[in-house]
Amino acid sequence: MTALVAKTIPEGAATSCYVAASPLVEGLSGQYFSDCNIAKPRADTDDPALAARLWELSETIAGSV
Repeated sequence: MTALVAKTIPEGAATSCYVAASPLVEGLSGQYFSDCNIAKPRADTDDPALAARLWELSETIAGSV
C-alpha cells in the first residue's frame, strides 16, 4: 500500500490548476496527471470491483442508501 503524503492546499491544487490553465496541455484528453506531469495511474485504478465498492461506500457516507 502506498503511504499517504500530506500536501499543502496550494500543492494539492497545483496540478488541477495547471491542467485547467496551461497552454502546454491544450488538446490533451484522457491523460492522468500527477505533480503537473503526465503519469501512469496505479494498476488498481482500473479494478471494477474496487470501483463498485467505492461507489457503495460513497452512497453510504452521503446517506443516499
